[in-house]
Amino acid sequence: MDFNFTPYACCSENQTLKFKIQKKGKITSFSAVSTDSDKKVKEIVLLDIKNPFAADTNVYGEGYSMLSQYSGTVENMRCIGCLDDTVHYKLPKKEGFNTVFNMALFNENGVYTLIGFSSCFRFGGEIRFNKDTLQVVLNTENKTFFADKEVKLEDVYISSSHSREELLADFAREIEKNHPRLEFTPVPDGWCSWYCFGPHVTEKDILNNLDSINRLGLNMRFVQIDDGYQRRMGDWLTMTESFGDMKALCDKITEKGFEPAVWVAPFIAEEDSDIFKAHPDWFIKDDNGKPLSSDKFTFGGWRRAPWYMLDPTNPEVYNHLKETFAYMRKNWGSRYFKLDANMWGAFAEGVRYNNEFTSVESYRLGMKAILEGAGEECFLLGCNAPMWHSIGAVHGNRLTGDISRSFDVFKSVAVEGFHRNWQNNRFWINDPDCVTVESSYLSLVDAGGRKAMLSADITDSEFLFHATYICAVGGMVLSGDDLSNTSIERLDVLKYLLSSEHVSAEFDDDSFKVGRKVIGKKEILCLFNRSDEAEDLKVNINGLCSVYDVWHKRDMGNLKDCVQVKMEPHSGLVLECVKKED
Repeated sequence: MDFNFTPYACCSENQTLKFKIQKKGKITSFSAVSTDSDKKVKEIVLLDIKNPFAADTNVYGEGYSMLSQYSGTVENMRCIGCLDDTVHYKLPKKEGFNTVFNMALFNENGVYTLIGFSSCFRFGGEIRFNKDTLQVVLNTENKTFFADKEVKLEDVYISSSHSREELLADFAREIEKNHPRLEFTPVPDGWCSWYCFGPHVTEKDILNNLDSINRLGLNMRFVQIDDGYQRRMGDWLTMTESFGDMKALCDKITEKGFEPAVWVAPFIAEEDSDIFKAHPDWFIKDDNGKPLSSDKFTFGGWRRAPWYMLDPTNPEVYNHLKETFAYMRKNWGSRYFKLDANMWGAFAEGVRYNNEFTSVESYRLGMKAILEGAGEECFLLGCNAPMWHSIGAVHGNRLTGDISRSFDVFKSVAVEGFHRNWQNNRFWINDPDCVTVESSYLSLVDAGGRKAMLSADITDSEFLFHATYICAVGGMVLSGDDLSNTSIERLDVLKYLLSSEHVSAEFDDDSFKVGRKVIGKKEILCLFNRSDEAEDLKVNINGLCSVYDVWHKRDMGNLKDCVQVKMEPHSGLVLECVKKED
């Protein structure tokens, strides 16, 4: 499918830019220059054509945010993520168009066509379409294009294939040329405090779980102290009374054979925080020169909101970020940092100290400061983050909305994660969120500010569906249960996940019923039934194999060419197939 790029700019004045276009295989590169005067440019439309895809063509589209994803048809798209970019975060949307961010994957009768941005250095990309028109657009944020100064724009990838997985792998290779992956080995498995204790976690809770991890013989390395240790949002070095001395707690974690990991929301602060009171000039401003409150233009925040956004283009803020993480590394001994609410470092609204920086550049500058402060061998985990802005800026990244102990959430999170499985070990280490093998009775606020009860009547099959999802993602494994109060029966599931090779499943098709992981001579099948009815599933295997049902500890014998299983409603299976000589 051939696309003819004829870029044009949307300027505040009725003037145009001059463009250079260079096509090399699947990649088209662009630059622009204003030849007569400085111009503020709202956006640049790189492609504007009659839509070559039929109205009923299936489409998957990425979100600007980690919490947003889209699927459906050219004519009828819906949000499959936790939150919609344009509804929840209030990002602008062109009337009459479906808008996705960074990439769109069209599936027309088994032929996949991917249109995506293979770079994100300065400008965010959008793909807009309806049944009549297809557009590829750069949001240039009304930044100035100076006279006679050539500006490099972002690269666009377009290719087609009968294989979804091969196409996505090829796209990832092109992205990595522009944004090399930050490496971290081995994959940092561990335990997280949030889904069992929430913001009321105490030092005693954490120490009790350390003892349980050792007693139960669980292969965990990191202990993630999540939201709740800090007195106020923004004052990350000031503890609540229940913590007291964070250094002493981190020392105890180390003494017991683990490494401390710390949750931080680096780009935000609440109004009552010490940092906001002492340095209001460090924050992104409104048009009147006052700190801009997040609830004035987007979702205000899920806890102790509204928030204010630090401005990394201010050298003092850059140094603050660098020094804060250097302190945590040196004094607390933490080198693993879960960075949450990163979206609030990536909005285009407001006035910056250096207002020629775009939101992409500002965000990447802030992440650079954090990386410098955290030092070599650190691990940065992005969460609630802008997706393409974060490529090459984090070692790991969350894929989905928050987990909750309900099958509706298990199912939703699985679909969200499967659409991003291909990113594992290419952009970063995928974080599928915590694995939970126990019911709990805890009320939390999720990333959308909604109350979520972490208790429900979850069946054994539904828990195993969730565990199969974690296995299929092949990324990080973090336990979200209070391990001081966990049944022995389900610990074997957790132990298997912790001992598994961190390889992502590739799916037979975009129904996501059959995922395959090949490790040496062993093929691991991750099978799913999300429906409310039992389903008979027939799955091809490679010749003669011995087949073992991992969750039910059942030897299924030697099977040739295919496996047939009856899948209970809301269930998942992990089958290990070992190739035998015919």
